[in-house]
Amino acid sequence: MMKWSSTLASLLPLTASWSLAEPCAPVPPDFSLTPAQPRGTRELPDPFVNVEGNRISKKSEWACRRSELAQLAQTYELGPIPGPPTSLDASVVNNNQLIITIRVDSKTTNFTANITYPTTGTRPYPGFIVIGGSPSIPIPANVARVNLPLDSLANFASSSRNIGRFFDLYGASHGAGTTAVGVWAVSRVIDAVSLAAKTGAVAIDPARLGVTGCSRNGRAALAAGGFDERVALTVVQETGAGADSCYRLRDDDKPRYDVCNSVECPGTDQGQARVFLDRFMNNPSGLPFDRHSVAALVAPRALLVLQDDLTFNQPRSSFQCMGATKKVYEALGVSERMAVSLRGGHELCKFPKEQQGLLDAYIGKFLLGEGGDVGETDVVEMNSSWLKPGDIRPAYSWRAPKLE
Repeated sequence: MMKWSSTLASLLPLTASWSLAEPCAPVPPDFSLTPAQPRGTRELPDPFVNVEGNRISKKSEWACRRSELAQLAQTYELGPIPGPPTSLDASVVNNNQLIITIRVDSKTTNFTANITYPTTGTRPYPGFIVIGGSPSIPIPANVARVNLPLDSLANFASSSRNIGRFFDLYGASHGAGTTAVGVWAVSRVIDAVSLAAKTGAVAIDPARLGVTGCSRNGRAALAAGGFDERVALTVVQETGAGADSCYRLRDDDKPRYDVCNSVECPGTDQGQARVFLDRFMNNPSGLPFDRHSVAALVAPRALLVLQDDLTFNQPRSSFQCMGATKKVYEALGVSERMAVSLRGGHELCKFPKEQQGLLDAYIGKFLLGEGGDVGETDVVEMNSSWLKPGDIRPAYSWRAPKLE
């Protein structure tokens, strides 16, 4: 067994989940949109308007606006995301078991992230952090996998909220939902890989890491890619509510699908969101943001959103919502770093071969450094037997600014 131990604050820069709020002053805890949106409105808030009511005009201002959105997401939806722990130990057993031991003050816990190394390629390898275990996207033979067992850190079931190794560290009263715990856990895996890579014990390049997950695990993947700037590529697959579907658009898929009458759905029954959302249960237009802005936290880094036309994933809402996120990439001049692909005709988390080319292009360009044409990754597409682009109702009147 090989082991490394260090106090992270002295060895590694603060992770983005801790430092993201620093470029801006704190957002007031009672912040709301001014003027308030009418109850029941579908208009998605303009992600370029900051909390002072001013529209940003420069690319350099995005960091501050991104910080505001991150604060709002934690305050009203995800719950607080802790920063770096007091210390973190990274141990490697049998060459492929990364044991991460974390201490917060006097409390300690650990979890194991199993590594699957490539069968080809050159060390150190690029890698994917796979939330929930086995990946549901085909990962190339020259890319490593690090499996993150999120269920052991925070239980998804509402009846078991605040149970798991994360809460052993921070206490059962901690306000983080499981998506927030997923952000924290991805950051700890990156910490551990970075530590172990320094001695070559882990043959993974921490500068070429992606994160992925499907369904509920995709929610955590999207948030982790947004909050931790060390993630080079975020690939989310068929996530729906609480991820790529906007709360204000939740009724767009009625009557074909009877979306439950709560902004938390399906967060309530899976612990994804926190009680902060309770006051918006029947009025999501009261939220001072929506999911398009939370997904935009990934910008300007690479984001690939893979969708299906399964009705419980709210495809109308999801497609329109991520189209709004795409506008942020366009404004930043990096439209080729985000793609949205909706493909029907398959079961949940069963990757369709029609998306293979787009996935290969993203992995090739943003993890393997292979380059490629802009058009290969600057994609918004829909292919469904029953859902057509004309079925997507407009959900915002603002336009992407030309940021200087």
